[in-house]
Amino acid sequence: MNAGGAERVALTLLQHLDRRDFSYTLVVLDDGNGAFIDRVPDDVRLITLGKKRVRAALFALIRLVWKERPALIFSNLSHLNLMLAMLRFMFPRDCALVVRESSTISKNILLFRASRVWLYLYKLFYGNVDVMICESVDMKDDLTRTCSFPVSKCTIIPNPVDILWINEQASLNISERQQKLTLVACGQLYYTKGFDLLLDALALAKLVDFELWIIGEGALRTALVQKAIALGLKENVKFLGFQKNPYPFFNQADALVLSSRHEGMPNVVFEAVSLGTPIIATPASGGLVSFLNTIDGCIVCSDITAQSLANALREFAATDTKIRISDGAINYLAAPIISRQHEAEFRKVLACD
Repeated sequence: MNAGGAERVALTLLQHLDRRDFSYTLVVLDDGNGAFIDRVPDDVRLITLGKKRVRAALFALIRLVWKERPALIFSNLSHLNLMLAMLRFMFPRDCALVVRESSTISKNILLFRASRVWLYLYKLFYGNVDVMICESVDMKDDLTRTCSFPVSKCTIIPNPVDILWINEQASLNISERQQKLTLVACGQLYYTKGFDLLLDALALAKLVDFELWIIGEGALRTALVQKAIALGLKENVKFLGFQKNPYPFFNQADALVLSSRHEGMPNVVFEAVSLGTPIIATPASGGLVSFLNTIDGCIVCSDITAQSLANALREFAATDTKIRISDGAINYLAAPIISRQHEAEFRKVLACD
């Protein structure tokens, strides 16, 4: 149970899914950093397999499925989705499999050494699932094109946003917004998140009187700290590490910057928008670009380069940076609404069985 986006989506859904017709069991590989364990509802059983990697959990998962005999398995971790699809023939025949794909497959497989092998596995096994939930039209089109996945099994449901809870969390640490330009970036400190691009962009933009908060941990932390120092940004960039509650920072910032090289539909963007915080983002996915183009006050870079991001930062700094996004911009993504859409898919596939 790590602090990733897929884990947060699962916990948000569990907070709002209907209890009248369903009971729920949450199965996790291990406790991870335990960041969100307290978000698991009291009426949800929690089973920990005690495994660090998906492949190490293979036999434990098979045994668990036969022991519990669930009517439906729902998974939303991309690599776990694939393994479940591969194991489908070893599960009870009356056990439905619904997965939520949170990545852009054509880009995600390029991160693996044997990308052609992964592509072959996706094409061969992914069609074993009963329903594939995609976060955007762009992700659905990529999946069907890249993996030859049946369009008839796809449905589009965006990420849920627990708007009321996020606003409550944001109010737990209230302080005056700073007069200087304040930016926030949030994510694991890995190459795909593009924090190196963001630091280069800040050096190119030559902004006056600004501060950047970087929230998150990861393998590149030391390298990024050293890069910030080398670029003369030591006094401007604050590495805040992992924050269990990042929402006060989102709320107090003038803009959230997403510098990713590729993304699905990142939760931090929706969460920041729910607090009225504008977004400055790279065009990390078609779905993300389409979403941000509907929100006044957000800026999407022309491409994924430090120079393009620097241009966007300068463009934002030249505006009234204290203007917020209007309330209700993403009410249609409210967790209760998105949870009902998931329930509808669950009922549909169970009725077919």
